[in-house]
Amino acid sequence: MATAAQTRWAREYETIYVVDPRLEQSEIKSISDRMVDVISKMNGKLTKLEHWGRRKLAYRTQNRTRGFYLCMRYLGYSDIVAELERNLRMQDVIFRFQTSRLRDKCDIEQEQVDPANIEFRTVDLSGEEPELNLEQQLGFVESPSASQSRYAEQDDLDDGGSDAAVGDGATEEETDEALTSSN
Repeated sequence: MATAAQTRWAREYETIYVVDPRLEQSEIKSISDRMVDVISKMNGKLTKLEHWGRRKLAYRTQNRTRGFYLCMRYLGYSDIVAELERNLRMQDVIFRFQTSRLRDKCDIEQEQVDPANIEFRTVDLSGEEPELNLEQQLGFVESPSASQSRYAEQDDLDDGGSDAAVGDGATEEETDEALTSSN
């Protein structure tokens, strides 16, 4: 009596982890590569790797208000989550992580993966505001973005044309003339 080979069923998981935002892209890539290596060593298969960029945290964690978010979807057996989370805990630059089970009974051999979904893509961080220290958050010291916006507002007021004559030491007739011409 021949027995058919039993299929070992895997599960699909999603792990989201938050990395220190002060790291360079190359350092974040090396952390991501390490997590991908753990998945492959545990006979799993990475199906999607997303880089969500720097985002505001829901609450202050390790004295930070922002973090770099990464999301991985992968297929694996029951021991893969424990090993991956152990590796995440060993990294000091990882603030938080969470793993969710998405599907049961997945066949790793039959799962098709698009190579574009698992490549590391750098995120453009040039347009982001720097993180404020405690003194800047409380308003004791002016933040760099606030001083830039204040100067921009002042430039907008100075470019007002006839409105510039109002209240700038102009005579009463000039002020009245400027007010009537602006209406």
